[in-house]
Order: sequence, then structure tokens, then C-alpha cells
Amino acid sequence: MKTLSFLFGVLILSSPAIAIERVTLLPGGGEQNGFLNEPKFSSDGSYVAFSSSESDFHPDERGFYNVYGWVRDTMTFELLSRDETGLGAGGDSFLDNISANGRYVTFRAESQLVSDDGDSLRDIYVRDRTGMTTTLASRADGAMGDEANAACSDSDISDNGQYVVFISGATNLVTGVTSGTDLVYLRDTVNDITILVSKSDAGTAANAQCFDCSISADGRYVAFRTSANNLLGTGNDTNGDTDAFVVDLQANPSPTISRASLSSSDAEIGAGIYQMDFAKNGTKLVFSSKDTSVVPGVAPTGVNNFQVYVRDLVNGTTTHASRTSSGTASEVRCDNIAISNNGNYVSFYTKSNNIGVGDSGDQSDVFAFNVTTGKVTRVSVAEDGTLGDAGSTDSDVSDTAEVVFKTSASNFDPGDTGADTDYYIAPVDAPSISTGSGNAALRASLLKKIKKFKKKLKRAKKKKKVAKVKKFKKKIKIFKKKLRAL
Repeated sequence: MKTLSFLFGVLILSSPAIAIERVTLLPGGGEQNGFLNEPKFSSDGSYVAFSSSESDFHPDERGFYNVYGWVRDTMTFELLSRDETGLGAGGDSFLDNISANGRYVTFRAESQLVSDDGDSLRDIYVRDRTGMTTTLASRADGAMGDEANAACSDSDISDNGQYVVFISGATNLVTGVTSGTDLVYLRDTVNDITILVSKSDAGTAANAQCFDCSISADGRYVAFRTSANNLLGTGNDTNGDTDAFVVDLQANPSPTISRASLSSSDAEIGAGIYQMDFAKNGTKLVFSSKDTSVVPGVAPTGVNNFQVYVRDLVNGTTTHASRTSSGTASEVRCDNIAISNNGNYVSFYTKSNNIGVGDSGDQSDVFAFNVTTGKVTRVSVAEDGTLGDAGSTDSDVSDTAEVVFKTSASNFDPGDTGADTDYYIAPVDAPSISTGSGNAALRASLLKKIKKFKKKLKRAKKKKKVAKVKKFKKKIKIFKKKLRAL
């Protein structure tokens, strides 16, 4: 049965005054000057995880690239890349993902963080923020199963911490896998079992490298992308390019695999896909492709002009996200795509000037797509709606309709000197502004108060006046809440 695609009349907004929040201010109020990697957002927007080379986020770090967490309510940082004794990692560590509820963090590290890790290969670790434990996940069957004999990456974890998925070219994780190809594995941390996920219904392992694996919050579905052509049976994968697949681990009587990256007519995508992300509720998948036949009327031009699409896995529809108000494709490629865990919001960045109003530069901006309303909004702007004075890139989006993103811009916060990159949080949908002078005046007043108390907060942090820091944080939070309500 042919499935129709619902094409929204997308509204592109230039962003009016909004409440934007800076994440990466150091505990003492100073500015970080290290490298920052892609941030990850918890579903409720209360927690941000990231990796950085900055040494002043936490006193327990030991001079390496570390994984950190930022607790929004208290504006404090946690060191997550620790060994099983609680000591900071003795080598570089890099964030992979966090559970939707923010309790569990998966990361990769070459240093030995558990006592039975006897090599220097890159392994997958799980940090339980509640239990304060670090465990090795990339291993074969058994509580003390053999650790993977090849590097591991791209891990993710279910909400209860039981299931961890990761990618590895190891040949000792599952019996019969000897190719050395990067494949998708799932580790059951409760029953100490490891299984191969990237395989056909007949049990044949993927015949090409796999990337970007994700797992649903309940642990039922695993998504990944690969150019393997042997996962759907003979003659069912003929595009010779990369596709996204979803495995239902609880299908009866055994797990089943299906292609998830499909056009609006349910056809395979001729030019394949480039990037993907999977909603934790298992209902939607976002992917990018340069193919010109994904959705009727969308014809990207130029070389490698990757467009962003949302596939509804329940209703079988495909929607174009990176578009102008008239439905035109972004004029240049889009990157670093992400989808909220509830599947309602998408974020991405692009240097395209035809999506947002008033954009004429060649720097990148971060945009958000509201899947329900079809609205596209530029989120990387200052509180008064001014465009950033430098580019913004990597992002993630929460169920609370907020985007955390990385930027080199220095005009998003009065105290930002532009010395290095920072993370900021901004709303997906810019709030509507009443034409009434009273509402406009109130908005201006709130913005002025926020800026005033941000300056006071910075001074209090430098002087280590704990009581005042707490007081000013509370004031700022109240004013921002009022601003969002307008």
C-alpha cells in the first residue's frame, strides 16, 4: 500500500527576544578555553553531557580529555570519566551518549578504568551517576567475559541501564564473527550476555561497516546505518549505498530487521543517507541525504547538498525538515542532525542563507524543526534576536523543546569574550511577541534584569561568595521563566 507523505507548510521565523542560557562557564565564573565535542541533552532538559580538554571544569580531572556533565538546576559540573574506584581517568575519554533520563552515560576510553582491562584498546564504559559506578560494557558473554580485541565506538544505553549497544571490529565477542568488520553489538549488563545486532533475519552478519547505533529507551529497538546489502534478503537492497536499519529485539518469535530510511513512497533511497539519529521512544528517525527523490518537490542542487528528513516509523511518512517557508531545499548541506527522544523536535546546522530571515553571511547557524507544526526556527541567536558573530555547529535537542549547541559566537552573553567555544541552550520555537506595548516593555525589562544579574553572578563567583551566587542564580532562573511565559 502506497503511503502518502504529509508536507507541512513550513514557517521560518527570525527569532525575537528569547531566553538563552550559557552552559560552559567555569565553576569560578571564568571562561573555558578547551576543545568541546558534541553535547548530549537529557529528555527533560535538566542535564547536559559533553567531553572537553578544559582542565578547570572539575578538580578531580587528571589533565586529559574528559567526559563531564552539567546539572542545570545547580549550574555545577560532574566528572564522569572515572575509574571503578572513583579516580579520574588516566587517559583521554570521549562521550558517546546518555540515557534519556540522564542517569547513565556511555563513553569510550583507552585507559584501563576497571581492574580486568588488560589492554590499551578503546573500550566502552558505562557511568551510573546514581550508583557512582563505572563498568566495562564492551566484552563477551559472562560477568568477566573477554574484553573486545578491537577498538569500540558509537555506544548508547537504555533508560534502565541494562542494555548497551556499541560498534566494534572485534572477533571475540560473538561466536562465528571473524571478519573484523565494524558491527553492532548489544550487551545485556544484567544477564551478562552479548549478542550481534547487525545481522539479517537469517543470522548473517552485515557485510559492510556499521555506524551511528542507537537504542530505544525501553531497549526494544536498535537503529544503525550501513552500506551492507545482505540484511534484507537477496535482491531487496540494490542502491549500493548506505541505509538506516531498525532491529526489533522483541519481535516474535525472533528479532527482525527492517530498513528505516525510506522515501515518501516507501522506496529505498538511491543515493543513500549520510547521517542519522533515532528517537528514544522508537517512533521516528531523522536522516540526511543528497538524493533528489526522497520527497516530491524537494530538489537539492549542488554537490553533496545533504537535506534533513524525518521518517515516522509508525505512520510510514517522510517529511522534509531543512527547508524554507516555500518548501525550497536549503541551498547548502546540513550537518550534525539530532532528534528529541520523544520524536517531536529536530536540530541541525547549516551555512545556508535561504532558511533563516536576514542571513547573508557564510557562517553556520543552528536550526530547529518542530515535527508537529512544521515550523523551522534559527536558535543560535542572541537574546534580542541578533545573529551570532561567529558560527554555531554541534547540537542536541530535548523533549522540553530546547536545543543545546556549540558556538564560537561572543555576542550571546555580555560576559563572553569570545576566547573559545561554548555551549548554550535556547528554545526550539521562538516565543510569539504581542504587538501591545505593555508586553514588549515587560520583555525588555526582563532581558535587562537577566543581563544585570548575570554580571552580578560572575562577580560573585570570582569572589567565591557562595550565598550570593546561589541568590543570583535563583533570580536569573525566575526572570527567564517569566520571559519564556510571554
